[in-house]
Amino acid sequence: MLVSGAKDQDTISVTFRNIGRPPAPIRRLEFNCRLKGAGQARCYEPNASFLPVGEYTVSYPIPRGSRGTVLVSVKSVTFSDGRVFKPTKRDPCRTLTIKTPRVK
Repeated sequence: MLVSGAKDQDTISVTFRNIGRPPAPIRRLEFNCRLKGAGQARCYEPNASFLPVGEYTVSYPIPRGSRGTVLVSVKSVTFSDGRVFKPTKRDPCRTLTIKTPRVK
């Protein structure tokens, strides 16, 4: 479950919870990270161990100088027992909208 997101100059941070049923550690996690007007960023954790307790925050680089909105959604989750979760229309996941902080 996606909780929140933030954007710095060259990175985005995504906070999430492992709420898989039955509970199992996450072994691999992949997000869709779409940069409005700039394409996709690579957002995945290929060799992870996220236990089903608490919240986790991961960070990913984005193209230098990217401005605007980044849309983040779950693409796939692989659990330690081999199950794979991919969101569907019947079982959707929240999409995060991360906006560039305004410069004063």
